[in-house]
Amino acid sequence: MNKNRARALAEGAVCTALTVLLMVIAIYVPLFSIFSTVIVGLPIVFMAVRHGLRRAGISALAAVLVTVFLLGDIVSALMMALLHLLPAGAIGFAINRRKPFYTTVLFATGAVLIGLMAELLLLNTAGGGDGIRNLLDANIENTQQMLGQLASNLASGESEQFGAIMQAFTQAFALVKEMILLYLPTITICIACVLGYSSVAVSIFMLRRMRLRKVPYMPFWMLHAPRSMCYLSMILQLFTYGAREMTVFVAGMQNMALLLDCFIGVCGLSLIDYKLCEKIPSGYARAGVYLAILVVGYVAIGIIGQILVFLGLLDGLFHFRRFHKVGE
Repeated sequence: MNKNRARALAEGAVCTALTVLLMVIAIYVPLFSIFSTVIVGLPIVFMAVRHGLRRAGISALAAVLVTVFLLGDIVSALMMALLHLLPAGAIGFAINRRKPFYTTVLFATGAVLIGLMAELLLLNTAGGGDGIRNLLDANIENTQQMLGQLASNLASGESEQFGAIMQAFTQAFALVKEMILLYLPTITICIACVLGYSSVAVSIFMLRRMRLRKVPYMPFWMLHAPRSMCYLSMILQLFTYGAREMTVFVAGMQNMALLLDCFIGVCGLSLIDYKLCEKIPSGYARAGVYLAILVVGYVAIGIIGQILVFLGLLDGLFHFRRFHKVGE
């Protein structure tokens, strides 16, 4: 008993130190911060699965206190904990209780969403209630200034041509700002879903590699949109297209329709992955193919997205993939 307790104490100290190190790197290295939500909480997941939720919680609390001491900023440390350690705790809880894969992803996504909402609320409050709008205005203004300098060089001193280009830029950025503010809930939920799914996938990969626990999961090529979701998406699309005035209710329906389309588009990519895995069995190689296509065809990302949604709708309605044989 004493030997197990000493091992848990030693591993808890190592996990706490590693968590603090990853959190500090996430703050000071911008490139790492992109993947920080998926990676920073891995030591806490390890502690939760190996030694239980109570000891994992003690390690997480110790990591937050040390981070507060190093940074001297309680708010930043708490925001880091919400965005990085809360999802890890949710994943560790779900895996410890042997929850299904989808339930684990749901817990992780909900935890990430809480962290993102807290950051957005803090940002908006810091700006006197318009922090998000002010941040968008500042970024758009900087981009307009850079593009204005480029447009002045292209216009070659012709004031009329320069004025027409700047007017087009102004209208385009006004539309972009309006779209971002309208679909901010969908953008936030989609980011939470991607980070939650990625965190669960990386955690399961780590646990399997360390031979700590073999957690069952659903491969990406098995993602499939239910037929009811496809019908609901089409109904919402018809409703939003027929709306004459932009009200809060219509905006909510538009966000719901876009959210469903995003998931259906992911299922369309899953259908392609299902067909491609027969030719390329390695998942890493297929991910490289998709990344190369994204880099090369980023200009036509809108068309690619529409194609994926169409494929996901067809697969959801007609069930091209048969995962079970007759009678199973």
